[in-house]
Amino acid sequence: MAERMRYKEIFYNRMGQSGLKVSEIGLGTWKFGYPERGDGARSDERDSLRILDAALDLGVTFWDTANRYNNMSGNSERIIGTWLRANPDQRRNVIIATKGRGQMDGVTPNHEGLSRLNLIESVQKSLERLQTDHIDLYLWHGADPETPIEESLRTMDDLVRQGLVRYLGVSNHNVSQIQALLDLSDRRFLERIVSVQNRYNALDGEGQPGVVAFCEQNGFGFIPYSPLAQGMLSSRYAEGTTPQVGDRLVDEGILDRKRSDRALRIVRALNEIGQQHHKTEAQVALAWLLKHPSIPTVIPTARTVQQLQENAGASGFILTDEEFAKINEAAKQT
Repeated sequence: MAERMRYKEIFYNRMGQSGLKVSEIGLGTWKFGYPERGDGARSDERDSLRILDAALDLGVTFWDTANRYNNMSGNSERIIGTWLRANPDQRRNVIIATKGRGQMDGVTPNHEGLSRLNLIESVQKSLERLQTDHIDLYLWHGADPETPIEESLRTMDDLVRQGLVRYLGVSNHNVSQIQALLDLSDRRFLERIVSVQNRYNALDGEGQPGVVAFCEQNGFGFIPYSPLAQGMLSSRYAEGTTPQVGDRLVDEGILDRKRSDRALRIVRALNEIGQQHHKTEAQVALAWLLKHPSIPTVIPTARTVQQLQENAGASGFILTDEEFAKINEAAKQT
C-alpha cells in the first residue's frame, strides 16, 4: 500500500480524479469578518488572522469561503486577502476555494446568477477582495435555471484558460444538475468540474440525496459543508451540558429542534468510539465523513485556534468498518 501524502500534521488526498491535492482537514471561514460592523460574523479580524496563521502551521491549507458570506459583505474573502497580503510568500502553499452565484457587487438583475456577465464580474471582485491573481477552486454557489448552462460553463472554461481560476466546482446541486453539466463538458470539450460541495453530516444526512454516491461513481470530490451539524456533533451539546449564549445553536434559537433524541443518540455513539481512541466527538464525526471514498476533505469552521487544533486532530484517524456501522445505526431514523 502506497504511503499517504502528508504535509506537517495533516494528511492529503486528491480532489476526485484531478491532480489537485487538498488537506483532509480544511477550514471553513464563513465566521470570519467584522462583527463590529454588523456583518453577522463570529470571529473578528484579529482572531481570524490568528486562526489562519495556526492553520498554515498545522498544514490545514484548504480554505473555503464565498463572496456572500456574512450578510453579502464579502468580508470573509477580505480577511483572507488581508492574510495573503501579509504573507505573500505563502500564497502558493494554500488552496483558496470561493463561490459566486447570488446577488453581490451590484443591485441590478444582472448582478446575480451564472450569466457570463455576472460570473466574470464576480471572479474579478473576489480576486480583489482576496488580494490574489488567481482562485484555486471556484464553485457555483447554486444552479441558475435562467441561464443556459453552456453559457456558464464556457465562461468558466475561458476563466481557466486565462489563468484566473485553476479548478471548477459546484455547490448545492442535485444529481440531475451535475449530470447535465458533466454531459455538456464532455460533448463540448469544456473544462470539467472536479468537486461538489453540499450539506452532509451524520445527523442531517445529504442536502441533495444521492450526490455522495454519484461523486464516487464519476470521480468527483465531495466536500461536505456543515460537517458537524452546526456544532451539534460535538461535546458542546451532549447530554448533561448547559449551552450558553454565544453558542451558535443557542444564538440562532434552534437548539431545542436540533437537540433531538436521535441527535443525542448519535453523539453518544461518537463519544463511545472516541473514548476508545482518545478522540473527541467532533473528531469522530469528521472521521466518519472521511471514511467515504468520495470525500477528500472536510471544512469545519473554527472560532478559536483551539477549535482548529481539535479539528486537525481528526487527520489520519480512520474508523473501522464496525465503528462506521455503529454511527450509521445510531443515525437511522426511528
